[in-house]
Amino acid sequence: MDFSFENISFYMILILPGLVSLKVFNLIVPIKRRSTSENLLDGLFYSSLNAIILIPFYFFILGLEFKYGLVVLYCLMLLISFLSPFIVYSFWIKKSISKKLLLPFPTPWDYFFNKREPCFILIHLKSGHKIGGFYGENSYANAFPDNGDIYLETTYSVTKNGEFGKPIPDSKGLIVTRDEYVFIELFNIPKQKSHE
Repeated sequence: MDFSFENISFYMILILPGLVSLKVFNLIVPIKRRSTSENLLDGLFYSSLNAIILIPFYFFILGLEFKYGLVVLYCLMLLISFLSPFIVYSFWIKKSISKKLLLPFPTPWDYFFNKREPCFILIHLKSGHKIGGFYGENSYANAFPDNGDIYLETTYSVTKNGEFGKPIPDSKGLIVTRDEYVFIELFNIPKQKSHE
């Protein structure tokens, strides 16, 4: 690869801002791993979108004849590249829009756990046993492409019928890997039941 000043400048101006947008969006919504060439093309595309957003600022800053106008413009482009994924995501998950568009989550697992809604979870183990716990703000579920592992912050006793009993005293929760269970069930939190 040629590391000339022109090539580095091309990369910094035309691809890097878009790659920033992609990386930030991937931290919000997990997606499948992509090749370098796909990322570079997408980076160029998103950089172009960000540049279009900046057109009014471009003319304004150049009209001021500011000495460091291009540097300010580039920093503004990087800032927009960082913020735009949050704006896009917030519009995407709005009920009115999400009914018309396919949500960008690769699996139902990612869709549910990305909402971070507290719930009770009943896990059906491959051994035939059932274990239960509370999924709350201190719990964790892996995201795509490594989804399936889960940490529940509070462990509950569970009957053979799958009914939740009381929290297990002095438990710091439980960790279950995806190869240990067949499926999980998700339950709303009853108003009278506390998870502590």
